Amino acid sequence: MIYLPNQNAVFLKPKKVGGTSFEIALSKYADNKSIITPITIEDEVKRKELGFRGPQNYHCKPFDFKAVGKREVVSSLYHWRWPMKFYNHMTAEQAKERLGEQAWGASKKISIIRNPFDQLISLYFWINRYQKRKMNIEQFFLENPSLLLQNRPIYYIDGEDAIDVYIRYENLYKDIIKVEENIAGLAGLWEIFSNLKTKSQVRPREASKEEIFSHYPRLKLLISEIYREEIDRFDFMVP
Repeated sequence: MIYLPNQNAVFLKPKKVGGTSFEIALSKYADNKSIITPITIEDEVKRKELGFRGPQNYHCKPFDFKAVGKREVVSSLYHWRWPMKFYNHMTAEQAKERLGEQAWGASKKISIIRNPFDQLISLYFWINRYQKRKMNIEQFFLENPSLLLQNRPIYYIDGEDAIDVYIRYENLYKDIIKVEENIAGLAGLWEIFSNLKTKSQVRPREASKEEIFSHYPRLKLLISEIYREEIDRFDFMVP
């Protein structure tokens, strides 16, 4: 998650949509008042090498403990971590509550969305890369149904779309250029983003959505039903 008050922009980061590279690119435009949440150690090294700002202003101050919640504060302190007010992959509702109505209302909310079939395949391979118990993708999601909708709270608050600007994973160039056009202070964002590479691909090259879902029609139908609105709105291809 990144908040750029100087640009009146908030980036909410879903999982398995290529968000880390975009987050690093946005860091170039941050100032000392911006909120930048931590990413992986290796990606923080990359961000530092580029000379961009790293994690800042994301920790919870004592007078913010109530906003974060007693359970989170106790859990963090128990594990010898200082509580975080802002963190990676936080929901739209949490970001709105913790930024406050004024900052939230004044900002363009930006996020990345990906064809749900591709996103869920990537999520499956990412989570299962070290698992000893091997399940096929259909078994995995039927046993972990909440993961099918893992990104939805990042986009929606009480069923209402909270995002102003969507960047389609399948149309990165076109949509990031639109972000530059809508937020003048982000000029050059595509050039920075296009030169970044983060997180090695865990998903096998041969694991196309057409090949995978040809073996699991039940899961294909389930995803088609759950994501019907997004498929129609963003013209995502059903395998």
